[in-house]
Amino acid sequence: MKRNPMFLIIAALTFLLGTTLTQAYFRWDVEFQSSGVGSIGMCEQGSGGFSSYESYDGEKLTVSHIRFPSLAAAHDCFEATLKKDEYRVLSREGLFNNSGANVMGERVIGMNEVDGPDSGFIFSLVEDSIVEIGSTSLQHALIFEKKVRTY
Repeated sequence: MKRNPMFLIIAALTFLLGTTLTQAYFRWDVEFQSSGVGSIGMCEQGSGGFSSYESYDGEKLTVSHIRFPSLAAAHDCFEATLKKDEYRVLSREGLFNNSGANVMGERVIGMNEVDGPDSGFIFSLVEDSIVEIGSTSLQHALIFEKKVRTY
């Protein structure tokens, strides 16, 4: 009779420990699964594509890459987009080439409270393109960018 309660206690503790360690691992190593792709336009002259992702902890993320016919058109769209009321800029910095010498664009990190209190975005102006990473979690957007950033 004493074995059954002890067995239940050990099983419950094993389950709790396994669940806790699994959650800790997934917070440490966030993974994203593709959930869709499509085409997108921006500011009349820009066109490109987007990919949607979802993390295993339920956060949604969209990555857009939009090309423009000129550097000036990309820059004008970049500035006009950042002036929208729903965006709150947190930081803005130049993007440098691999050697760190030439400025090849600009990177902006901000919050977008329309999609939720923790939602955020990363806009990057890279030569004649705009790369946008938007997510329901700014932390997830930054993790994703770090994993895939090539500019």
